[in-house]
Amino acid sequence: MLASPPRTPPFSGNKVDMSTREQHELLARTHQELAQSEDPARQVGWRCQASQRLRFAVCAESVDLRQVESVLDVGCGLGDLAPFLRARGFKGRYLGIDVLPAMVRGAQDRHPDEQFRATDVVELVGNSEVFDLTVICGSFNLMAGRRLETFRAQLDAAWFLTQGTLVLVVVDRRWPRASMDPDLLSFDLKSLGAECRRLSPVFSLRCGFLPSDIAATVHRGATPTVHRLVESGAIDEVEAATLCMEMSLAGPALGFLASVPESRRDTVYWLRRGQAQRALGNDGAALQFLREALSADPHNTEASLELEALGEVEGK
Repeated sequence: MLASPPRTPPFSGNKVDMSTREQHELLARTHQELAQSEDPARQVGWRCQASQRLRFAVCAESVDLRQVESVLDVGCGLGDLAPFLRARGFKGRYLGIDVLPAMVRGAQDRHPDEQFRATDVVELVGNSEVFDLTVICGSFNLMAGRRLETFRAQLDAAWFLTQGTLVLVVVDRRWPRASMDPDLLSFDLKSLGAECRRLSPVFSLRCGFLPSDIAATVHRGATPTVHRLVESGAIDEVEAATLCMEMSLAGPALGFLASVPESRRDTVYWLRRGQAQRALGNDGAALQFLREALSADPHNTEASLELEALGEVEGK
């Protein structure tokens, strides 16, 4: 992963203010209510294991897990993200943190080979630790009084600890229950985009994978420079994706391609999208997009070679 430039902590990491204490108390009360279930997914607030695994898949799809050396799982619950990532090629260091000691004990019992810590993400700032991938999968959904400042303090802390990519899954404001719970913080695409833009100009948003959720992927590294080139009109999004692929930044490449309108999706667009998916290990999606590229231009040698290589991979 690309190393990020030196950063100044957004705040002192050893202060726990009144809103944070209220937040911890809210989570503790919620955990007591959920702990009665025998389903591990329900114990951490998800409706079922299928929806939990779908969220995990969305969190993992924007990076090549084989290249990730460290993962921070913020609000890890029972730690079930760890084996999910391991099964998909992640071999690096995993750290799961949760403010609830009972969750951390349960996670350590379920996954004794992984590392867990009972702490708040704000308190982790200042420990000289940084991570290639930070995952916040629903753990910022419950915010006492829907305090946006508490959310931002925790998000800023998580971003400070991230040297590569941060993935955030939040509640979609269009979900009917979003307006019913006074402590459920929700976003639409515009407001979540504004929060991401505070961190980095390079991000992508995804909705529709579940009716209740929106996911955001935010990137560090060389991509802000590429983004400035796009903003200035020097290059377009497909050319930006090409630059990202030359730097082995498949996740940011997909972020740029996501903003290309349908009317401009030509051979090169489909080719870069297929190459990015292949770099992330998603060979099925890569095949689909590379076939689109070859359909748009049957004489495209680059697309033909990519498909040939995928055919060799599939034949092994």
